[in-house]
Amino acid sequence: MKQILQCQHSSTCSACPLIGVNYEDQLEQKKQHLLSLLKSKDLLNADLQSIDVLSAGDHGVRDRVDLTYDSKESSRLGFYGKDREIFHIHHCPQMSEALNEYFQQVSQISFPIKKGSLRLRVSPKKELGVWLDFSNQDTKFLLDEKHTLLKLLDLGIVEIGQKKKRLILQDTQLKLQKEPVFHPWFETYSPKNIYALQCTIGSFTQPGLAMNKLLLQAVFKMLKLSSGQRILEWGAGIGNFTIPLSEQYQVTALELDHLASRALLSSLEKINNEKTKIITGNFHKEAELSLVKEHDVFLCDPPRSGLQSYLDNWNEIPLTQKPKDFIYVSCSPESFVWDSQKLQQWGYSLQQITLVDQFPQSHHYEIIAHLSLSHS
Repeated sequence: MKQILQCQHSSTCSACPLIGVNYEDQLEQKKQHLLSLLKSKDLLNADLQSIDVLSAGDHGVRDRVDLTYDSKESSRLGFYGKDREIFHIHHCPQMSEALNEYFQQVSQISFPIKKGSLRLRVSPKKELGVWLDFSNQDTKFLLDEKHTLLKLLDLGIVEIGQKKKRLILQDTQLKLQKEPVFHPWFETYSPKNIYALQCTIGSFTQPGLAMNKLLLQAVFKMLKLSSGQRILEWGAGIGNFTIPLSEQYQVTALELDHLASRALLSSLEKINNEKTKIITGNFHKEAELSLVKEHDVFLCDPPRSGLQSYLDNWNEIPLTQKPKDFIYVSCSPESFVWDSQKLQQWGYSLQQITLVDQFPQSHHYEIIAHLSLSHS
């Protein structure tokens, strides 16, 4: 039976270009796209038996959403349409039920500004929060105007600005707290436990809880093939992989963003985890290469641009001192293939690859791959 999602915005919205395609066919298209990329760069080998495909369903998988507000002509809170103009959303089938309900409430508010970005989030305990990324001038105006921000505070928790400071009402005055407040807005999973992840509303997380659980399951499955116990995690973020992996492995987490590192440290403190090492900020090249040599497994979840020139430094590491196993989580098949070609030059080969359909109805998908090095 054909499984085709219905949406009243399908003729206007640019976010779901595959919405008229049977969902099973969408998954097959993505699988064939990935296979084609791998074959074109000669990355398929006899060790790779198949590509697993994981999905939590064709809709309702998002527990956070990024929106744009535009006052042009009429107040609009939504996505960019096919004409590159913002159109007002009435209901989005990609949002979870709780997120859609929250969106309906926020969409009733008219913001007295020209344009800005909002992130709505529903926590695992169904708490509601919004992060407003507006200009400093608009933020000051809203703090003085009060009424708009008070309406948002009635609905849930509010954060504002690039520093993600929480809004509070103190003695009839609206103020921003001096430091960001970390809260369990997301959660992560090991085979045995569920862990709260402390972060801000504006922090980067996976888009939904159900898909994140599948993502973690795939990573743990791949690590079973490795004999390594020392993991170097590049781009640890708020600890989505760091914390559950630390149950079984010795983990060293590298993260450039200081706010994300602070959030990770907050989560570790709450579960009394003192063994996980966090290294944040820019570090000296020689020091980082020394860390690579000390670990058996390298785990990374880079941005869409991939690892880029980072891997070039690995040319200086002798073959016998490179990590035997490489777990690569990617939201861009193209950059993953580019980086995998570099790894292949040193003898890494693709052992397992899983396609995770984090973004149903679109061409985008996530990859989790295990590459292994055979030392000569």
